[in-house]
Amino acid sequence: MIRRAEDEDAAAIADTWNEAISEGKSLYWRSPVSQESVLRLISSESAFRVEEEDKLVRGFYLLHANAPDRDSHIANAMYVVRRACRGLGIGRLLAEGSLSLAAELGFRAMQFNSVVESNTASVSLWRSLGFVEIGRVPGAFKFDSGEAVDVLIFYRGLGRQ
Repeated sequence: MIRRAEDEDAAAIADTWNEAISEGKSLYWRSPVSQESVLRLISSESAFRVEEEDKLVRGFYLLHANAPDRDSHIANAMYVVRRACRGLGIGRLLAEGSLSLAAELGFRAMQFNSVVESNTASVSLWRSLGFVEIGRVPGAFKFDSGEAVDVLIFYRGLGRQ
């Protein structure tokens, strides 16, 4: 079930987010996010949704404008799925839900500015949902080992131009 994130979800969201940060494979942050930061985001994002089953938050997304003012009709989002819940289709469920919601909110397109190329599950998901690669930034994501890989920029219209 996908639903609006509530303040009571802040701890579970922070735990899920911090798990992905500690993996160091797809999110830029090195420092953990706090529950207080999550609470601020829940109330300030265009949309913040969680996917849960049996009261366990298994993943989430936050949705907002890619940039302000003249670019505010293009959406951007971030998705995180709890490690133990990956491979169950939750990422696709969150992605499809966010695309529908973005269109409902009046966004005309979705753009992802930094999909880590080695995150093959994400790259495959976005391509399967009709996103096209519109750019590449060489060596933009640096692993803790020092190795750097490219990030991809993906774009998809939402049916209204």
